[in-house]
Amino acid sequence: MPQGDMQLSSYGESFLKQFEGCKLEAYLDSAGVWTIGWGHTPASQGQRISQAQADAWFTSDVNTRYANKLNEYLHNGKQALAPTTQNQFDAMLSLMYNIGSGAFKTSSVLRYHLQGDYEAASRAFASWNKIHKDGELVVSQGLASRRAKEAAIYLEKQPITTPHTTHPQTQPQSQPANPAHPEARPDLKPSPAPSQNTMPQPTNTSTSGQINTLHTLRRGDQGEAVKTLQQNLITLGAGIAADGDFGELTETAVLNYQSRIGLQPNGIADPILQTRLIDEVARIKG
Repeated sequence: MPQGDMQLSSYGESFLKQFEGCKLEAYLDSAGVWTIGWGHTPASQGQRISQAQADAWFTSDVNTRYANKLNEYLHNGKQALAPTTQNQFDAMLSLMYNIGSGAFKTSSVLRYHLQGDYEAASRAFASWNKIHKDGELVVSQGLASRRAKEAAIYLEKQPITTPHTTHPQTQPQSQPANPAHPEARPDLKPSPAPSQNTMPQPTNTSTSGQINTLHTLRRGDQGEAVKTLQQNLITLGAGIAADGDFGELTETAVLNYQSRIGLQPNGIADPILQTRLIDEVARIKG
């Protein structure tokens, strides 16, 4: 990769591996293509590889097939066609890995990004949420979930870092869902968030001296507490709406914040996370 080109970040790698999953024995994806490792092709029936080989192929595929191509699409020679953040690069590479470089090159995501219309680009991720099933195009919930998370990362203004994910080859997340494009790659639904959170429920004292008891918030929750959480995340640069509904984008914003401050990412806003978020917002507002 030429010096100065962008590369997939450690967070981007974790995120991508979470969705792709890893299988050490070759399998037929939903398009009938023999695949192995972290979505690597070509493969052959009965082929088995080690985890080290799967990881090596993933690194090679990301760099030579995708990162190099994405950098090419974002530049005219050495001149960048549009300012691109690391989060935007990671989100677009994840989409490209899933739908193929050819499909991404002609996508509205790339077109809007190069025009500098980042809001439109983020919305365009959602158009890649369908698969062929019984001769028809149908929405895949796995792809819809992935597209929503990619769009949220694309809009996230704060840098994100997180430890690498553990290898999931012994517990595949789901069956692949192949996007409706001839160059598309397999996609996996993410693992569900934990159903319980056993963190203690501290009492938070705000900068105004008002004491509020904070409760754990998770996807599906609604109300003023969720709206306050969203407003604080927005203050720190999250590209979400403060609508009081803890949905897909809010969960991703929480995941991003947890990763940035070094907490184990699980998408659940426990009282400790909310307290740290409130304190950080208070420091920003002075």
